[in-house]
Amino acid sequence: MIAVQKGGASEEVRQKAKHRLFVEGKGDRALDPQVLGALLPMITIEPLGPCFSIRNVAQALASVHPNDYFLADRDEWDEETVEKSWRNFPDPDQSNLLIWRKRELENYFIDPEYLSKSKFIKGNIGIAGLSQAIEKAAHPRLFLDVANQVVMGLRKRQQWDWVHKFTQPEAFPNAEAALEQLLNAPEWKQRTDEVRESLTPSNLQSLFDQTLAEFSGGVIPLKTGHGAWRDLMGGKEIFHAILQRYFRVVDNQGNVLQGPQQRREVIKDLLARPLAEQPTDFQELHRLIETRIRVG
Repeated sequence: MIAVQKGGASEEVRQKAKHRLFVEGKGDRALDPQVLGALLPMITIEPLGPCFSIRNVAQALASVHPNDYFLADRDEWDEETVEKSWRNFPDPDQSNLLIWRKRELENYFIDPEYLSKSKFIKGNIGIAGLSQAIEKAAHPRLFLDVANQVVMGLRKRQQWDWVHKFTQPEAFPNAEAALEQLLNAPEWKQRTDEVRESLTPSNLQSLFDQTLAEFSGGVIPLKTGHGAWRDLMGGKEIFHAILQRYFRVVDNQGNVLQGPQQRREVIKDLLARPLAEQPTDFQELHRLIETRIRVG
C-alpha cells in the first residue's frame, strides 16, 4: 500500500532532505502536496503557487540545484512538450520540469473506474453510474472549456520569441539611424499580419471546431471513451460536483465533511490503495522519483 513512512533510517531522512519536488497550488485548493506526499514519501514536497511561478523558479534553480524537481499542470502545453518532459526527466536543460499529461491534477480523479474504489460513495452507483454522472457534470462546461482552450492556444502563440534584438553597433551611429532601424524592422509587419490572420472569424471558428472535435470525439452530449474531454477539460469543477452529490464523508465526531475536507479524505482513501491500482501517471511519477533518488 501507499503510505507515508514514519521514522526511517538516517540515510532515508538525508535523501529526503536532499531531493525536493515543487508543485503547484496553495491554500485549500492545493491538492498536489497532500496527494503527492502520500504517493512519494521518499521526497520533500513543497507547494509553490501558480504554474508561472513553478516555471520561473525551475528555470532559475535547475543549474544550481539539480536535485530540485518541478511538476506543473498541463494547461496550454502541447503534446510533444509534455511527453518530452516525461521521457527525459530529470533534464536540467528543461529545468527538471515534469508536466501532467492531463490538464490538472483533479482530472486523474474523474476516472469512474478509479473513483469507484472509494469507500465514501453513497449507495450502489457503480462504475457505469459514475461514468454517466461524470459525463453529466462535464457537459455544461464543454463549450466554455473549448473556447478557453482556443484562447490559451492563441495566448501562448503570442508569447513566441518573434522579434530579435539588434546586434550591429555600426548601424546605430546616432538617434536618427537607431529610430529608422527600429521603425523598419521587418518583424513588425510580419507579426501584424500573423496576428490579424489568427484573429479572423474563419480562423477562430476553425480552431474552435478542431478543439471541440478533440474534446468530444464528435459525440455530443459527452460520452466516456469518446474524445479527450476527461483529460483536457477543467477537472476541479467536475470532480467537486461529483463529490457533492455522490460522496459522503463523516469525521470521528459524526460531522459530515464538505469542500476541501471532503475532497482530502476521498483522495486519501484512493491513495491508500495499492500502487498498481493508481493512475498510470502516478505510477510513472513514483518510479521516476524513486529511481532518481536511488542513483543521486
